[in-house]
Amino acid sequence: MVKMKKTKYIRRSISFNSEEAALKMAKKYREHYKRTKKFYHVMVSNGKRGVWYIYIYNKRRRLFKETLTLTDRQLKEIIHHANNSRERIFLSLISYSGRRISEVIGKWGLRPIDVNLKDNTMKFIILKQHGLKDQEERRSIVMPDFVINEVLKYASSKQLPPDKPIIKYGRKWGYRVVKEAGDKMGLKLHPHLFRHSYAARLAKEAKTPGDIVKIQDQLQHADSRMTLEYIRTYNKEATRELVENTFKVVN
Repeated sequence: MVKMKKTKYIRRSISFNSEEAALKMAKKYREHYKRTKKFYHVMVSNGKRGVWYIYIYNKRRRLFKETLTLTDRQLKEIIHHANNSRERIFLSLISYSGRRISEVIGKWGLRPIDVNLKDNTMKFIILKQHGLKDQEERRSIVMPDFVINEVLKYASSKQLPPDKPIIKYGRKWGYRVVKEAGDKMGLKLHPHLFRHSYAARLAKEAKTPGDIVKIQDQLQHADSRMTLEYIRTYNKEATRELVENTFKVVN
C-alpha cells in the first residue's frame, strides 16, 4: 500500500502495487461494512503504471429490489398506496397509458376535454415525436374504460375547467409520488419504468409482426427499432422469471 486520500465524493481511496493486494484489502473492507451494517460501495479499479485502487464511496447502497418491469398486481398495489385521489389518478394514467410523465401532468398534461368516453381514448401531446411541429396537436391513445371513468369522475368532483390540465403539478411532484409509492413496496421506481412495463404487457400479447406495428402506434414511437428495444426488455424479464422458476422447482 502506497498512499491514502479523501475527496468530496469518495470516503476513502487507497492505492496498491498489485491486484492481489487490492482484492484482498477490498474483501476485508466489504466484510467489515457488512458486519457493522455500514453499506458503502467498495470498488477495485486498475490505474496507470500497474497501480490498483480501492474506492470506498460515501453513497449508501440502496436496499431496494431492482426490477425491469412491473406486473399487473404490482401496479395495482402501487396505485393503492397513493396518498390521495390526485396521486391515484396520476399513477393510473402512467400505468395504463404508456405516456411519459411530462405528457400526463404539467403544462402539456391531460385535460378533461381530451377524454373521450365514447371511443375509450385520451388525447396526449407526444413531446418527443419527431416531425411534430405544432405542440397543440394531440394524438389519441386507447385507454381502459375503468381509467377513463375514474379520470372523468375526478374531474367532475373537483369541477376542473375542461381546457386546463387535470394535474397542474410538474415533473418534480410526479417523481416524488412515484418514489414514495416505491418506498412503501420496497421497490426502486422511476416514472419511465411504467412506460417500459406498459410496453412489456403489450409485447406479451403480440403474436404477429402486425402486432408490433400496433404497439409502435400505441407508444407513438417514431422508429420501430425503439419499439423492439421495449420488446427485448420484456423478453429479458420473461427469461429471468423462467430461470428462477425452473431452479425453484429443482430445489
